[in-house]
Amino acid sequence: REATEKPDMVPINQKCNVISDKNAQIVNIKVYSGTPLVKEGDGIAKGNILISGIVTDKYGKSAAVRADGEIVARYTEEICFYQPLESVELEECGKIENKSLSVWGKRLSPRYDIPEDKMFTTESRVNNFSFLNIKLPIGISTDTYYLYEYTEKLETPLSAEEKCMEKIKNYEEIFYSDKIIVNKEIIKQNDRSGVKIKVIYTIDSKIGIKQNIIV
Repeated sequence: REATEKPDMVPINQKCNVISDKNAQIVNIKVYSGTPLVKEGDGIAKGNILISGIVTDKYGKSAAVRADGEIVARYTEEICFYQPLESVELEECGKIENKSLSVWGKRLSPRYDIPEDKMFTTESRVNNFSFLNIKLPIGISTDTYYLYEYTEKLETPLSAEEKCMEKIKNYEEIFYSDKIIVNKEIIKQNDRSGVKIKVIYTIDSKIGIKQNIIV
C-alpha cells in the first residue's frame, strides 16, 4: 500500500505521486506518466492523489515511476478588500538632485546631507565622458533623493469603493493572470469606518504538486 510524505521539493530523479493542493473539481486531466486516479468531473480534496507513481504492466508487475501530467480543476477562493475612510499614507513630496565630478568611480564632493527627520530613497547613476568613442574614467555622478512624508487621507464612501475596485483589479493582474476567472461574485459591506468588498472567485487553473512515494 502506498502513502505520501509532507509536500516537498522532489528531486528530478525521485519517484513520486502528483497530489492535489486544492479542494476542487477536475475539469481536465492529461497523464504523461503514472496512473490516473481521478477523471473529469470528480470532486477532490486537498492531499488526494491525482496521478499515482505506481504503475502495473500487463503481467501484473508493479513499479514506481515519476508521475507527471497536467490537471486543470475548478475551485473557489474568497478574498476581502478594505479601504478605510480615514487613513495615513506615505507619499512622495519632492526630490533633490546632487551632481558632482566622479573620477575612477570616486566622487570629488560629499553627498547631500538629508535632514534626519526626512524619509527618503536614493537613486545613483554615473555618466562617464567619452573621447573618440572611448569611455573615460571621469564623469558626472548624480544622486537623486526622493523625499516622502505621511499625509492624512479622507475618503468618501464612493472614493473608498473605487480604491477597493482598483485593489481588486491589481490583485487579479498579479495572482490570476495565468488562470481563468469563471465567475466573480462581489459583496459590498460598508460601515462607518470604511468600505469592505468580499469577492468570491470561481477559478479554472492548473493544480497538483509532486510528492515523494513511500512504498
